[in-house]
Amino acid sequence: MKKRYLLLAFTPTIIWGFGYVVQSIGLTTVGVNTLNATRFILAFIVLLPVLYIRRKNIYKKEPNKLILRRATLIKGSIVSGIFLFIANTFQFWGMLYTTPGKASFITSLYIVIVPFLSLYFGEKISKKVWIGVLLALIGMYLLCFTKGISGVNIGDLLVLVSAFGFSFQIISISYYAPMCDAFSLAAFHILIAGILSGITMFILETPTLIAIKAAWFPIVYSAIFVSAIGYTFQILSQQKLSPTIASLVFSFESVFALFFGWLLLNEKLSNKELIGCVFVLIAILITQASPLKIKKIRNKKTQPKKVV
Repeated sequence: MKKRYLLLAFTPTIIWGFGYVVQSIGLTTVGVNTLNATRFILAFIVLLPVLYIRRKNIYKKEPNKLILRRATLIKGSIVSGIFLFIANTFQFWGMLYTTPGKASFITSLYIVIVPFLSLYFGEKISKKVWIGVLLALIGMYLLCFTKGISGVNIGDLLVLVSAFGFSFQIISISYYAPMCDAFSLAAFHILIAGILSGITMFILETPTLIAIKAAWFPIVYSAIFVSAIGYTFQILSQQKLSPTIASLVFSFESVFALFFGWLLLNEKLSNKELIGCVFVLIAILITQASPLKIKKIRNKKTQPKKVV
């Protein structure tokens, strides 16, 4: 596992963390599906020049491979796009009733869900990863169940649904990313999510140009940074990272969301919630330290011995 792919996975977590704060502000002006539809469609438009350049280069070098990958790209875009739509829709609905910081940590429960899904698809999970998952689960409990079951509101449950959506999106990306051009898969799965959000927007909401203009910054930030850049980096990293490791790196977004929520929205956490954050951080560090260390040990064992 190369460090640069871990870095590719880590970079968007800062963007996504700040995105929770920005998007929560945007939801005070426009509806959930309006925000998603406008930002996804704009993100696709932003990626179009990149797609055009890459398509020309790929066609010159490997024209036959481009044709063969087209069917896989279509399937991957539809499957992962549907899960992206479900995840973001339920997450935004939940954020209407809970704080951005808390929403981000509940969303990060995909670090528990993804390993179980990965087992179904044949991935072997190391003991250190399972320890990390257990610690993360304890941390999430301390964060979300501050007052027992009675402390959970409808927003928490809606965001929990989104955690399952993101889990399936991560799994589907891990499956299709190695077989497709990363930029193409990023763009077209965003487009699918945008189309579905647009349909839902006209069914459930009454979007107005005035409201969209008022929410221009959350829309533009979410389009360019959270979607176009963030999801492209995600797919690039998942060409080499397993879904379990990728999900654990992505969960750093909750830490940054918490920080930006405290810095910009004056969100505060209780001592119990802070301990929960520490558990999650320890879980991430444990699981991220293990694969690199294991690989180095294996590399040493596989090196040929010098003959004297």
